[in-house]
Amino acid sequence: MPDKHTGEPRPPRAPLESDWKPDYGDRKNLSRVLQPPPGEGPVLEWRNASHGERIFYAAFMALAGAGIYTWKSSGFSWVGQWYLWLILIAITVLSYLLPKNDRMSAGADWFNHKGAFVKTYELASVKITRAFVHASLDLVDREGSKTSTNLPDIQQNRELWDLVYNGILHSVHNGAETNSQALEQLRLRSRIR
Repeated sequence: MPDKHTGEPRPPRAPLESDWKPDYGDRKNLSRVLQPPPGEGPVLEWRNASHGERIFYAAFMALAGAGIYTWKSSGFSWVGQWYLWLILIAITVLSYLLPKNDRMSAGADWFNHKGAFVKTYELASVKITRAFVHASLDLVDREGSKTSTNLPDIQQNRELWDLVYNGILHSVHNGAETNSQALEQLRLRSRIR
C-alpha cells in the first residue's frame, strides 16, 4: 500500500478494458473535487464529468426523447404540441446538469464516488454487474459503506484507477467476496495466486 499521505510509491499499473481512452474530465475546477472524510489521507487523483460529456449526454437524451415522441405519434405530429416541447427541454436541461455531480476521487487507501466513500484496502465485496451497456463496479467495505461506478468511467483516469485497483487486489487477496465477472473482467484470478 502506498503511504497514506504522499501516495508513494505509486502502485503498479492496473489492467484496462481493451477500448480504454484517457479522459481526465474537468481538472480545472479544484473546488469541485470530492474530499475525504476527516482523518483520511489527501486526495491523490480525481475525475469530474467534463463539459463535453455533459453536452453529449444532454444531446443523447434530447434525441432519444424526440425519437420516442416520433415513434409514439407514428410521425411528427407531436412537433405542434407545445407541452411536449417543454417536457423535452426540461429533460435536456436536467440531462446536462445531473452529470455535473458525477465526480470521483481517490487517496492511497480510499475511493469516493458521488460522496459515497469506501476504504479500498478493507473491502468486503468486489463485484461487477451489468448496468445497461457498461459494467458496473460495486464496492462494499467492512464497515458496510458502498459505492458503485461504471468501470469505463473510473478507468479513464489511469492513475486514479491504479490506486483503486491496488486496494481491490489487496482486499480480494485477503478474502473479499467477489463474483466471476469481477474475477474475469478485472483479471484478478492470475494476480491473487
